[in-house]
Amino acid sequence: MRLQPASRWAVVLIAVYVLGIVPTLGQTLLETHAHRQTQTAMTAVLFAREGIDMLRPPVPVLGPPGVLPQELPIVQAAGALLIDLGLGPDIAMRLVGLATFVATAWLVFLLA
Repeated sequence: MRLQPASRWAVVLIAVYVLGIVPTLGQTLLETHAHRQTQTAMTAVLFAREGIDMLRPPVPVLGPPGVLPQELPIVQAAGALLIDLGLGPDIAMRLVGLATFVATAWLVFLLA
């Protein structure tokens, strides 16, 4: 199967972005939006430890009972699966973020 020129450009641009992000995958989650990133990672770690419950995601920063059904924790569940495979929470969550960006970029390209 041969890609159309526009598709080739989209693949190249996404690949350039990914190559630019790869060196930063090892950074910790403590940066500009640390509270949100670490809260998401903590939920993923708890999912990895205690099992994934999509309807009652644990958010221990709120105190007992520590459950905040604010959003469907798909990203946290994906991160928990990577943590279960042996990756650290920081890189697991960064890889999930990168994968969701690439998937979204491709879908936006297909819509255009």
